[in-house]
Amino acid sequence: MLVVIAVFDAITYQAAYLLGGFQIMKLKEELVDGGKMSMKEFHDAFLKENILPIELMRAVLTNQKLTKDFKTKWKFYDFKK
Repeated sequence: MLVVIAVFDAITYQAAYLLGGFQIMKLKEELVDGGKMSMKEFHDAFLKENILPIELMRAVLTNQKLTKDFKTKWKFYDFKK
């Protein structure tokens, strides 16, 4: 049983790591490639904010107003492409 849990944890960790990488790449595409900030500004801001869910990181980097009942809406993928 312990081996199954360890294997499952390893698989889910890798999937979450990859998903986070995709989200960061898309956020970089939106902000850096879109001309809203330089790569250095993006990198420095990302490191300064430290560990945040990507949607909150995007809100901070784009100066969105965060309310108590903030709901995530950003999609980093487009299945229509």
